[in-house]
Amino acid sequence: MDPAASSGTSSTSLLLNVIFRALFSLAAAAGCWVPMRLLWKNGELAGATFTVIVIIFNLFNAINCLIWHDDNINHWWKGEGWCDIQVYVTLPLETMYAACVLAIVRHIANQVALMRVTGLSGKEKRRKLIVQCLIIFPVPLVQVALTYLILAGRYSILAVVGCRPIYAPSWLALVFFVLPCPIFALLAAYFAVVIYFRYRQIDAATRAAVWDSNNSSAQSRSARTKRKLYFMSVCVVIPYLPIQIAYLVLNLLSDGPWTGPYSFSKTHGPTWSYIFMVPSDAINWVIMYQGYISVLTVIPIFIFFARTKEAHDTYRKYLRSIGLGKIWPKLNEEWFPDRSRVGSLGSGSRSWRSRVSELASASSSLRYSRKGSLAPTRRDHVGTLGSAALCSRFTTLSDYPGYRCQAF
Repeated sequence: MDPAASSGTSSTSLLLNVIFRALFSLAAAAGCWVPMRLLWKNGELAGATFTVIVIIFNLFNAINCLIWHDDNINHWWKGEGWCDIQVYVTLPLETMYAACVLAIVRHIANQVALMRVTGLSGKEKRRKLIVQCLIIFPVPLVQVALTYLILAGRYSILAVVGCRPIYAPSWLALVFFVLPCPIFALLAAYFAVVIYFRYRQIDAATRAAVWDSNNSSAQSRSARTKRKLYFMSVCVVIPYLPIQIAYLVLNLLSDGPWTGPYSFSKTHGPTWSYIFMVPSDAINWVIMYQGYISVLTVIPIFIFFARTKEAHDTYRKYLRSIGLGKIWPKLNEEWFPDRSRVGSLGSGSRSWRSRVSELASASSSLRYSRKGSLAPTRRDHVGTLGSAALCSRFTTLSDYPGYRCQAF
């Protein structure tokens, strides 16, 4: 392909892609702000880290598409500094994303099994924090340290998509970069199944007592908790795990050989300092549109973490601060979720964690206090929770044959 043919103005479809990509990515990053603050405030390290990673990926998407918004590669910025940072954090952030999913569902599975009303003690909170840190951070930190060793080139720049690392397949890349995300996904799927079956047991034990009590608040909380936990289990087991496995298979089949010896001299050859510039017509559509997946990640984040009373109060405070309380007087009234109809997909005055513990303890107390009752007994990097998975397909030098590159 003649590189000169790729220069010129953006097509209409490319321009629309840039506009929607930038707007949706910025909106998604802003939408994660309240959940991130509340999760951090409540000491939920895994959830807060998860939302921060989603914010970072959406900001990368928005900024990159605005910088490299057309196919005029002759006038492109070479990305010095900006892309050098991204190539060292992209894959570690994706691995951290997958580790956060595991830490979140593991914690929820433990909460479902917790038969008590009281919260965690200080010692238990410290232990939970240590365990989550050990799940989330070690592998990504190792990847950051090893990234330079497996980079087969400085980086590539793709139209609209922006900076992308170029990896060299080897056993080192396979063990430390390809396998971690699928392993985290398999473990997360296991805990998601555990959540599903544990909550079914609790729900079966408490259903009769809750729905015979004529307590609309308890009925509403029970219905909401059921929907959220079932939805989380489905999100992890159905879209997340299969996509991770699919990208693992794609990596193994297309980018090998993975079992060959690692050679630093071959990986860092004379063309290592080249920057590959790829116009939109040479980019696979999966790579081109995968940035929208990080936008879709905000949907499960909002459903799981932004429907509590505390989150609603924060949203209302922000809306009142810009004067909307004068237009909608109800923004000045305190909102109580239990006023909504039973079975709605709203959120209770407490977080889903409190409701899970409440139902678990209710199951425990019913078992022992109501005798005789029936109730008591790669192409590149793709990622989201729910609608897709943070997966990686290595980009190699063979992906960009004949396209323009700059040596520095």
